[in-house]
Amino acid sequence: GLSYRPVPEENTSVPENVVHRPDPAAGKIVVEGQTVYLYYNPPKELQPVPNVEGQTLEDATRILGSAGFQIAETPVFEVNDQIAENRVIRTNPPANTLVDVGGQVTLVVSSGAPSAEVPNVVGMSEADARVALAEFNVSVNVQDLPAGDGNDGRVTAQSVNPGERAPIGTGVTITVGRAAAPT
Repeated sequence: GLSYRPVPEENTSVPENVVHRPDPAAGKIVVEGQTVYLYYNPPKELQPVPNVEGQTLEDATRILGSAGFQIAETPVFEVNDQIAENRVIRTNPPANTLVDVGGQVTLVVSSGAPSAEVPNVVGMSEADARVALAEFNVSVNVQDLPAGDGNDGRVTAQSVNPGERAPIGTGVTITVGRAAAPT
């Protein structure tokens, strides 16, 4: 003959949707028809993960933080030639997934296009230089040299410094010496 009223009250010592205390307390004498208040740990509010694809790491962190999410301490970096370096590729859990407010989100961030170290091709034949630079778009600039210079058919300069990292497919111009035709 009692009525009851559920009352949400956060209590992390019990699972969600479990009563952690009644009012009046257990063991108290009540009268028929009296309302008993059942205080329970309510489920956490679910909220969709914001879509931060393409955002900078800093902006994505700010957006997710202001929406109440915790951001994993270390982002995951992936090579991606479609999304600029230091921009968000995706989140884990994915955008629009319902997650507990305060839940953790991991950012997957672009480390940019795949890159390679540019080799030193100065002094090589044009053919050998093209092989060494095969992963780059190679263009050739011809430089007329005096007859007997000794650099005929050899690379005399390159547009990207040896040892620098450059995205694969970047254009590298090599200058090849050609002996001038005798006059």
